[in-house]
Amino acid sequence: MISTLEKKAQKYFIGIELRTTPQEGQDRKDIPLHWTKFFAEGVIDKIPNKKSSAILGLYTDYEDDYTKPYSFIIGCEVFSLDMIPFGLVGKVIPESDYEVISVEGSFPESLQATWQMIWNSNLQRTYRNDYEEYPADFDPKNNPRYKVNICIKSF
Repeated sequence: MISTLEKKAQKYFIGIELRTTPQEGQDRKDIPLHWTKFFAEGVIDKIPNKKSSAILGLYTDYEDDYTKPYSFIIGCEVFSLDMIPFGLVGKVIPESDYEVISVEGSFPESLQATWQMIWNSNLQRTYRNDYEEYPADFDPKNNPRYKVNICIKSF
């Protein structure tokens, strides 16, 4: 696991949204089902103006911090929000500073370990727009490489 500090430019994002909570482990039940829905319904093919086929899992609209309800949106970065298909949502992810964690290893165990490390860290998180970034060639069995981007207070 390698981490770097990066300033990321503003992004436009379209995907399917889920509102969930970590209370009683509800998000650990909801999020895998949301991923299943994303792939089963072919959502990636419904997203117009994609910048790439990389898939993002966006954690946003936190009520407070990671212990409170938040929205989880699965989708792609797009060139604009001019056309948002019915049933999908568009978000602007403003320019921000991020702790970018490059992860590889057994999936989903490596993802769970990464989030556990983040929750136990002293990162100065903003709880605005954190996201997992899966490249187009991501394969959980043969190519489990991805990034976790944590929005932090300006450095």
